[in-house]
Amino acid sequence: MGKAASALNIPGTVVFEIDGRLDEVIMIRQEEFLLATGLSQETFQDVLSLGWVEMEKDDEDQLLFSDTDVYRVRKMIRICSDFDLPLIGGVIIVDLLERIDRLEETIAALEAKQEVI
Repeated sequence: MGKAASALNIPGTVVFEIDGRLDEVIMIRQEEFLLATGLSQETFQDVLSLGWVEMEKDDEDQLLFSDTDVYRVRKMIRICSDFDLPLIGGVIIVDLLERIDRLEETIAALEAKQEVI
C-alpha cells in the first residue's frame, strides 16, 4: 500500500497519521455497535467470523469497533436486504464499492498531477 501510518491512543478515539494527514476513528463498544448497526447477535457473530470488521480490546477487555465499520455494516445490511443477498454477497459488494472509491480517488489525484505538468 505504501502508506506510512502510526496511531496515537486517545481514550475512545484512535488518531492515525497517514502520509502526514490525521484521520480520527471513534471506537465504540460492542453494545453500541450492535445498536448502531441493528445487527442481531447471530449476524454479528457471522460478520466477525468473516473477519470483515476490525476490533480491538480496551483496558477492561471490552471489544471496541470503529465508527467507520458501523457505516460499512449498515451499507452491507441495506444491500443484502434490497437485493435479497446472503451476508457474504453484501460483504463482497461493499468491498468492491470501497475499492472503486479508492481507484477513483487515485485517478483524480493522477489527473490533478497531470494538469500541473
